[in-house]
Amino acid sequence: MWHKIVEIGRVVLDNGEIVRKLNSLSWDKFEVHAKEGYNGAKWCLSERANIGRFLPGQND
Repeated sequence: MWHKIVEIGRVVLDNGEIVRKLNSLSWDKFEVHAKEGYNGAKWCLSERANIGRFLPGQND
């Protein structure tokens, strides 16, 4: 179960556009939880948003 939670988180967090959009909507954390029980993971979006920094591919 844990690897599925982490995989879902990585799919979302690896997409910079989604992370910046969520961050602009005032989401500061992204959480994924199992359907049953208390298992889950939490990530801080502001650390991954690349806001105020150069985006990859724009320094060319």
